[in-house]
Amino acid sequence: QYRKMRKLFVSIEDEALRGVCPVAVPLAMWCRAIMACLAKTRWPSGGAETPASATFPPPAPAPPSPAPAPATADRQFGRPRIELVITPDLSLLRESELSAVSELEVCRPGVGSITFHGVTDCRRLDVESLVHLDVGEVLVYPVQGLKPPPGQGLNKSSTVCMYQCWPPNGRGNLEDTGSRERYKGKIRAMTEEKRARFIDYDCSTGVWKFQVEHF
Repeated sequence: QYRKMRKLFVSIEDEALRGVCPVAVPLAMWCRAIMACLAKTRWPSGGAETPASATFPPPAPAPPSPAPAPATADRQFGRPRIELVITPDLSLLRESELSAVSELEVCRPGVGSITFHGVTDCRRLDVESLVHLDVGEVLVYPVQGLKPPPGQGLNKSSTVCMYQCWPPNGRGNLEDTGSRERYKGKIRAMTEEKRARFIDYDCSTGVWKFQVEHF
């Protein structure tokens, strides 16, 4: 609309218009006022059109996307989840087979293993979250409130085999027969204090084996 008004009124003078049509002079003055207002507000350059060949600066680059949050380890009961070897492989068993798994074994290579004696119903057991094996530490049902009564689930008669069980001052102190027998006696006494049955301790390999009625 501004461009049309500019073309119509740019060459018309008030005096010439008064001689032709005096009544139209106030209208022409009003239109020129509107044109002046438009020129100041929407076309500060006086109404000059932008050339078709004019170039514009490229838009500012978008701010970089925030870096993804670092992946966190899956944790169960506040502990990092560690890959365990379960025998037999429960993922390969049918529902009927899961209901009666015989001599279930859970092993962490190089650390230790637990064999759960008898038949275990594994259909509703997340075994990897219920068994924790570390050097010198065995936990079954880490959260006491979730532990079933003795004889149910994994809280049953089991044989535990632990590796890397050396004296606090190093395995070098087990070189002679006397020190081996003394340390083996300490391991036996410690096992019995925990109300477990001592099976064996091998001073040359650091393997400690014992049996529990439940956890």
